[in-house]
Amino acid sequence: GGMLEAVRKITSPMQIITGDLDTALDAAKGLHAVRPDARYAQMPGAPHNAYWEMAKEWNSVASAFLDSVMAGVAAR
Repeated sequence: GGMLEAVRKITSPMQIITGDLDTALDAAKGLHAVRPDARYAQMPGAPHNAYWEMAKEWNSVASAFLDSVMAGVAAR
């Protein structure tokens, strides 16, 4: 459990983005199980490299996450 133990110690907000066709889908689900507080997005029809193959959709998820993080910072 070295990596998963390290992930448990992360205190910053986390977004997990995966796709239905991602070869690492099970790993992403496992990561989310370790950090259920993390935001999780599973993009329909997306492969492992969704950031490249489906950049518009991936960027939308990432931007929404970053916007929510920045809104939390601004509210402090």
